[in-house]
Amino acid sequence: MDDLLLDFLAEAKEHLDELDVALGKLEAAPGDAATLSRIVRPVHSIKWACGVLGLARLERVAQAGEKVLRRMCDGELAASADTLGLIRSMSGRIREIISGFTETAAEAAGDDRALVAALDALAAGETVPAGASPAPAAAAASAAPAATQPAAGTPAVPDGTSSRTVCVAVEVLEDLMTRMSELVLTRNQLLPLLRTQQSESLATPLRRLGQITAELQAVVMKARMQPVGNAWNQLPGLVRDLERGLGRKIDFTMIGAETGLDHPLVERIKDPLAALVRYSAQHGIEGPAQRRGRGKPEAGRITLTAYHVGGHVVFEIADDGRGLGLEKTRAGSLAPGLATVAAAGGVCGGGAALDAVSTSIGTIGGTFDVESVVGEGTVFTIRIPTTLAVVSALIVESGGERFAIPRVNVLALVPGGPGAESPIECIVAAPLLRLRNQLWPLVSLDSLLQIEGGGEESEQRSIVVVQVGPSRIGVLVDRVFEPEEVVVKPGAPILRAITMFAGNTVLRDGSAAMVLDPHGIARAGGLAAQAEQRRAAAAGVPGAPAMGRSSTGRG
Repeated sequence: MDDLLLDFLAEAKEHLDELDVALGKLEAAPGDAATLSRIVRPVHSIKWACGVLGLARLERVAQAGEKVLRRMCDGELAASADTLGLIRSMSGRIREIISGFTETAAEAAGDDRALVAALDALAAGETVPAGASPAPAAAAASAAPAATQPAAGTPAVPDGTSSRTVCVAVEVLEDLMTRMSELVLTRNQLLPLLRTQQSESLATPLRRLGQITAELQAVVMKARMQPVGNAWNQLPGLVRDLERGLGRKIDFTMIGAETGLDHPLVERIKDPLAALVRYSAQHGIEGPAQRRGRGKPEAGRITLTAYHVGGHVVFEIADDGRGLGLEKTRAGSLAPGLATVAAAGGVCGGGAALDAVSTSIGTIGGTFDVESVVGEGTVFTIRIPTTLAVVSALIVESGGERFAIPRVNVLALVPGGPGAESPIECIVAAPLLRLRNQLWPLVSLDSLLQIEGGGEESEQRSIVVVQVGPSRIGVLVDRVFEPEEVVVKPGAPILRAITMFAGNTVLRDGSAAMVLDPHGIARAGGLAAQAEQRRAAAAGVPGAPAMGRSSTGRG
């Protein structure tokens, strides 16, 4: 039995336990709105995973049950004893099918026609004949009241898989990561001994320690990974609400839910993804009449895709709507808070500005790009690191202080000393870096951080070219050291208002250093708002970059 199927069995059991607890609450309080609002998610998650894994029988049963639960959630079907009993039959049947996996590692054949027909009839508002859907034997176990459900934190895994799958508290994983971080730091401090010590008796165990630490680090990081699908389970329901509130038809597709991401980032990406899907539905997809007039299908299409690229996870939210338009992109999306339209009927609230999404993504070391073609649609692209816990960083010095810059943002190193051919130019009183026949903003790190004693005109001065969204920024530093693998720890609360810092770390020699956030540096230097103005002012200069088509990036 492969790991993906084992994960599904464990999660399905947890979802069914959650459903049974909700059913127990509804038996006591049939009109409990809070419980009704949460009752669909467990079965929807099972149905969705079955579709991914190709479990046709389970998917049919779960889909039929989901239809009934959605009617209950929407207030169109009362949570009567008969209805709840039928849902418990569905839950028991799913448990029965799941139990067969432990013996054959495959979906067993079975006849669910009576149960599915009864569920479909109830969802359609028809009368369900008595005895049309007898509960299977496994349903008795699933019908236990809430008081008999596993306590919070108790491992919930299918029978027969407990030896291979176990639920671990998030706090335990965080503690394990902390210990792992200390081990990485210790290894980094010991590795220089390989270059200074000639003793083979010392070198051999040090190399072995480095290898074991790397392997253990990979295992710990794998344990922290979660499928990104956990971040968008609620989005189909959001799209359905938008359809009703806006009077539009939307086909919503999600691809790549199994893509792994560090669990703290899964939580941090939920709101930006929801905001962009909402934005596409509100401002991208046209109404049915407008789409017919433009020769498009009445139903608009929104596709959410996730995939790995190197050490990053990329999310793409694409729609086939009206597009943002070149002038709107230039004048609107480059200004804070791209205007949003109030939702019809108050369903969706005021929407979310792209600027807010950009800021949120920037705080986790990601980039946010927008590409739009008038009449064809818009693609939002989010790119975030797979983890923020351990990163490879370039160590730089400015004003006698050392800092770490994540290497994923570093594109190039350019000599900046007086002896080198100067790549620095000034246009409209603003320093710019000329790189490969293009001009990009330039900022001095010591000036930006107000460090005294920096900026000495030495031969060692360098310009670190970093990527911020689709743009590049040159950061002038006094000196550059060898890259190191560093463990990023949260900064002190007193420093969190300084957006130029992404956290702090301990370097190989045991000294502390701040980890720089290139996006925060761009914002602090006023570059994010001025970049387009400077580039436009330089448009008449040979080699200056030109504005592209209706496309923009938010770092």
